[in-house]
Amino acid sequence: MDAETQAREQGWVPKTEWKGPVEKWVEAEVFLDRGETFLPIVKANKEKAEREAADLRKELAEQKTTLKEFQDFQNTILENTKKRHAEEITRLKSEKKQAAKDGDVELMVEIDEKIEEMAETSAPAPEPAQAPAVMSADDQKVWDEWTRENSWYGEHAHLKTYADGYAQQLVGQYEGREFLDKMAEGVKEVFPDAFTNPKRSRRDMDIGGPGSGKTGGKSFEDLPAEAQAACRRFEKRIEGFTEAQYLAEYEWD
Repeated sequence: MDAETQAREQGWVPKTEWKGPVEKWVEAEVFLDRGETFLPIVKANKEKAEREAADLRKELAEQKTTLKEFQDFQNTILENTKKRHAEEITRLKSEKKQAAKDGDVELMVEIDEKIEEMAETSAPAPEPAQAPAVMSADDQKVWDEWTRENSWYGEHAHLKTYADGYAQQLVGQYEGREFLDKMAEGVKEVFPDAFTNPKRSRRDMDIGGPGSGKTGGKSFEDLPAEAQAACRRFEKRIEGFTEAQYLAEYEWD
């Protein structure tokens, strides 16, 4: 096969058929020589780009799956907290009945106060109103100030995810800066290790905050294999998440 025929098979055309700038046209031999030099490089770069694109698609898919799994994990924490609140209210009402039988008015008043407090924190949140497209100047000022003081909200995806979910329980109970501060308090109770104070605040009642899971002396090795795998995925893909946080929030049997 002569040079021109071989070059034509690879896209080369004679000068009479060339439609590009005259100075860009080359002889068939030069075209083939350049192809032998550059085509392997182009092919290698193309294959590398395709591998990187495939790896990126895989990484994004895994990240999406992990975030969904983490959201489900957080929702489970919220649902279990609501269940514990309801159970505690039922227990308190039973104690109130006994106090009434015993004629212990002081205890009845104390129980009523605790029931009222529990009811406020466990009541289902109303549907949130649609946020305005543009904040008022005052709201924007409050928001900007709060986010400066709580930089974790914009820096740690897992904290923001939990905060957004927990906030739905606060809608209708608080407004403005108080609403934001209550949301932050709930996050800090669940993820104490992400903040400066590792101690978690507790109510004087043994019911816990939004995430009152306890390890009961159990360690990572005590987790089921599936839970261990989930914990490692969260640690790998969710910034700031730790094994200690998973153990603290895991619902032990």
